[in-house]
Amino acid sequence: MLLASALVTSCGRAPLSVRTEFVDPSYLASSHVETPDYCRSCFYGQQLVIRYRASAKGALLKLSVRYENYEMQEVEYACCSKSGFWIFRPNGVVTGYRVTLYENDRCISQFSHMWAEILSVGDRY
Repeated sequence: MLLASALVTSCGRAPLSVRTEFVDPSYLASSHVETPDYCRSCFYGQQLVIRYRASAKGALLKLSVRYENYEMQEVEYACCSKSGFWIFRPNGVVTGYRVTLYENDRCISQFSHMWAEILSVGDRY
């Protein structure tokens, strides 16, 4: 019985997942069927697709991004539904990120890629 309950609970989706996509003209359907599209001059580059699933509306996503020049960016996104997607388009080349899902000021889930805290030592970093 215990094994059966473990198998059932492990089949559920994780509350948080992130994937990186690289957007270029081939990302647009219009480039494959050769139709006019005003988005051909839109954003191109890297984007993070964040999928979340919370138990109630009003969850909060906090994203920390580190760029190749060691600059940091902190972004918050208020989730308007229990589950959905958030697409974040950074302002440079991302070397690492951490996404945290909060419900009622409590951390529910965290996802990171190439993330480590940078320690300050004197005037360096």
